[in-house]
Amino acid sequence: MSVDLCFWASGDGDAGELYEDAADGVDHTFAASARPRVPDRVLRWWPDLADKVEPLEFDPDLDAPSDLSRFVLITLHASQGERIQEIVGLALTCGLTGYDPQTGAAIAR
Repeated sequence: MSVDLCFWASGDGDAGELYEDAADGVDHTFAASARPRVPDRVLRWWPDLADKVEPLEFDPDLDAPSDLSRFVLITLHASQGERIQEIVGLALTCGLTGYDPQTGAAIAR
């Protein structure tokens, strides 16, 4: 069982729609951001999550490289649940909002 979390600085749509876009690799509904990149910070703390953080710097399934500043989608195994609150706190500290598809709730300050 896995747990998904998605974060972004700004986007066009409600949180659920933006999550669906991120999950589909669609980044044009998200605004580019100069805020600190959460993927970099997540991987600094938890390098073992390298294959669990999207978008990838190069995704062979997409025609064009992703703009890594627009959103971050993190997939954790249920056994890594202790990291969820820390990742949410990190994203909020970086000024991001997000979505938890397990609960259907937006994540915001």
